[in-house]
Amino acid sequence: MRALDIPEIPSQVLDLMGESDKFASALVCQTWSSVALDAIWRDLDELIALLYLIGDVTTIYNFKTRFPRTRQHVEFSQSLEGTDWSRFDSYAARVISLNWDSKGLSFSPTVFGQIAAARPGSKPLLPNLLSIKWAAHYDVDTDHMLHFLSQSVTFLHIQYRDTCTASHVTALMSNLATLAPEVSELTIECSFRVDRVDEALSSWIESLKKLRKVTLPRCFGSPRIVKALGSLGGLESVSGDVKPSETTEHADVILGTYWSLPSNAFQKLRFIDFDATLAQAVELFSGPPPPDLRGLWLAVIGPATNAIIQTFFSALVTWCTDLEELSLNLVSTVTESRERIRFKTLDPLLQLRKLQKLQILHDLSIYLATDNVEAMSLAWPCLVQLSLRGGYREEVSRTSFSILESFAIKFPYIQRLAISLHIDRDAGVVDSVPATFTNLRELHLDTSSIREQQLLPVATLLSLICPPGVEILFGMTKWHQEALRQKRFHAIGVHDTGLIWRRIANGVRSYHRVHQSDRNPEMTATYFRYWFASQS
Repeated sequence: MRALDIPEIPSQVLDLMGESDKFASALVCQTWSSVALDAIWRDLDELIALLYLIGDVTTIYNFKTRFPRTRQHVEFSQSLEGTDWSRFDSYAARVISLNWDSKGLSFSPTVFGQIAAARPGSKPLLPNLLSIKWAAHYDVDTDHMLHFLSQSVTFLHIQYRDTCTASHVTALMSNLATLAPEVSELTIECSFRVDRVDEALSSWIESLKKLRKVTLPRCFGSPRIVKALGSLGGLESVSGDVKPSETTEHADVILGTYWSLPSNAFQKLRFIDFDATLAQAVELFSGPPPPDLRGLWLAVIGPATNAIIQTFFSALVTWCTDLEELSLNLVSTVTESRERIRFKTLDPLLQLRKLQKLQILHDLSIYLATDNVEAMSLAWPCLVQLSLRGGYREEVSRTSFSILESFAIKFPYIQRLAISLHIDRDAGVVDSVPATFTNLRELHLDTSSIREQQLLPVATLLSLICPPGVEILFGMTKWHQEALRQKRFHAIGVHDTGLIWRRIANGVRSYHRVHQSDRNPEMTATYFRYWFASQS
């Protein structure tokens, strides 16, 4: 076997060369094997590579955009007579995934018309395409996407940016229903309110008989869209908003439409992700849940009195007792500034413990102190993933390194744990611990508030309680890295500073805020992903 027959090798070579040279690999490297070329062309991020296979391409600049920025337009410099379409088809047939963002670079309106006029036959440009992710910044960009839709497409993710108009999108959706009828996963992002296109959108949804997963902004914001979703019968996952506006009366209409649907409308629905007020969430919990619901992500905002919060948790744990995955993002509007609700006790955890099948709990904010974790009376044997936000250092009564030991005792089967550590400045070195994480695979620690001299004790503790092979995500400064190397932690990745969105597993979101230091730029915190080699 030749080296170029191994798919990974030419892929790495092209990564070094740059995506713009992908077309050159098709024109020059004719000795590459079919397996290698399949791997190279499988995922296409630069459509210009395809155009180079058709004819000579030139770039012009258009200064007549709405915003003061230069936008490049790609067009053919001459006619397409004499194009070797068999060569083009041999590479186009290999493309399975297309990811295109038109920001700063688009196609002349005549490009695809020229291709359609010159190309023999009527088959799609990319006949085996399965997945499309298309970011349109102008109305003309949405028109270009139509040339790549076919009955083979099953995954469609469309982003309509600021300059796309609702009227143009409405006209486009009538074509989408006929060009891509086999779509099973649909995601739409737009800057305008989706209820402005709800008639066209609901008609399109009703035509997608194989649709299983849908993510729409304000997808519960229109009774018409709710009815369209309910008519599918086989829907498994819905992500979107419940509230269409700040008026609770309108929300009551939406929920009334939801409950008025046939009992089997959402019989296969396993996942819901929505935003609502606390009152709307409690109202939602008053009706029957979908019979097969397993996952629920809630972003809840509203006046958060103790009585409302108590009612919210009581209604939640009785609404769907079979939940396996839960994410709670609770925000209070009692004051003018919207603040995340941070619980000073573990009462919410004790309430959620009633969900006996719950395996994944994420995003709950609790003041993590050693005393309240130790006081938690119930172990949680079924929980395998847990992500908690901690309180600020000055708000925590007493926190020490032994808090991790308490987690190891209370959650013996935990596999992925994400928490914030805010350690007392006087906390000492831990030499031994009676409990260890026996099943832990990933540990996400926001340690950006830990002092430099405290990181070595933290690393010592982790070497005692974590089994070999655990991957740990640290937030730290570069001065802390040597302390970790002393404990046989090996860096395997670096993450950018700022707000990090990390998927732990099964779509569970983990948010971490990296703290910046104003005193010294060298103290800017960075996330390093480490692998713990051994305990020796």
